[in-house]
Amino acid sequence: MSIEGKKLVIITPSFKGGGAERQAINQANYYAGLGVDVSMVVLRDEGPLRNLLSARVGVFCMVGHRPYLKTSKLLKKLQPEVVFAMLRKSNYIVGLSCYFNKNYRLVMREGNTFESLAALNRLKRVKTKLRLRMAYRNADFLISNSQDALKQLSKMKVAQDIPQMVVGNPFDIEYIDERAQELAELPDWFKDPSLKVVLNVGRLHSQKNQQMLIQAFAKAFAQDASLRLVIVGEGNQKERLESEIHRLGLSGVAAIHPFQINPYPWLKAADVFVLSSSREGFPNVLAEAMICGTPVVAVDCPGAVSDILGDGRWGYLSPMGDCESLAKNMIQATANSEIATAARIRMHDFSRGKVQKQLDQILFPDCVSNE
Repeated sequence: MSIEGKKLVIITPSFKGGGAERQAINQANYYAGLGVDVSMVVLRDEGPLRNLLSARVGVFCMVGHRPYLKTSKLLKKLQPEVVFAMLRKSNYIVGLSCYFNKNYRLVMREGNTFESLAALNRLKRVKTKLRLRMAYRNADFLISNSQDALKQLSKMKVAQDIPQMVVGNPFDIEYIDERAQELAELPDWFKDPSLKVVLNVGRLHSQKNQQMLIQAFAKAFAQDASLRLVIVGEGNQKERLESEIHRLGLSGVAAIHPFQINPYPWLKAADVFVLSSSREGFPNVLAEAMICGTPVVAVDCPGAVSDILGDGRWGYLSPMGDCESLAKNMIQATANSEIATAARIRMHDFSRGKVQKQLDQILFPDCVSNE
């Protein structure tokens, strides 16, 4: 049975420049291209990724108060056969809205680990866990993009009776290759063959831990003055990070650039990509750097990082909080093109052709064969 004509709603908070939002748009465009009637429901109709969404996808925005009731009413109006919630915030909203009305298959995607709960006081932790249990119990299927997240959900006794599976994010490798060839206004450092550019792309947020990246870069630069650091992204940590660059005397060799709608020319042109996060779900930009043929260095944080890199087989792993190791790996990675070649081959395990069928089977089990 074909999925053409099926009605699918994808729910995500906004069109801001995160990896999960980009994946939501990719899924919407993919299914719309197959003839599925796709709608996207967002909490805020804003963000630079909005322009990447196909004109065939309808957009509905829920602003203001009472999002649970509004979601229930909107889904009752749209009458989807399947609802795909892509982020924890949207999981909460659609999961709790099910208590008003539910006549669709609900698939939730858990895209991150839960270390942030430890920073909450006891009352907020209890309330958050209760809300997780109440929302997630209404799912028909739960996807996580890392084994760590599923283990943590199990430990918190969330969604224990719900079918679950770890599914990595799918990547359209041909599309990324094409976008990587597009002309881009890159900083002059990328064009100077005597320099080696260390690149980080991501939100300027405490989770991404770019402060440690800057500190590690300072140690690497002390050993190799040809290194330059480029951070691409926007967020509430920008002033703090710029102050750290100034404090360490790196103003002439490290710079922060704004969000790029097409980061692939930057990833391809860099000499090494560094992921410094303290936690991740499935870090899209790490995978995209590997597809672009750039050596990668990552902090071995909770999430799928170690799985993607094969415990260091396809990229350099540094222990969490270890600036010395991160600096050492930056220097080593700039001289190791062989690991980048192997890493690109590794990413075919996450190609759309291999991963997407798993999602098709989960979202439309009555239409897609398990063979």
